Amino acid sequence: MLKPRRNLATVATLKVKASGFIDMEATRANLLLHELFGQIGSA
Repeated sequence: MLKPRRNLATVATLKVKASGFIDMEATRANLLLHELFGQIGSA
């Protein structure tokens, strides 16, 4: 009975890590878009 619980915990931590990584990438993409549009607007 311990193994399934351990697997669930592993899946849960992986999901948290994945969502954190996705948040980081989304933030980076937003910053890049703001930079691009800022350059286009000032050009």
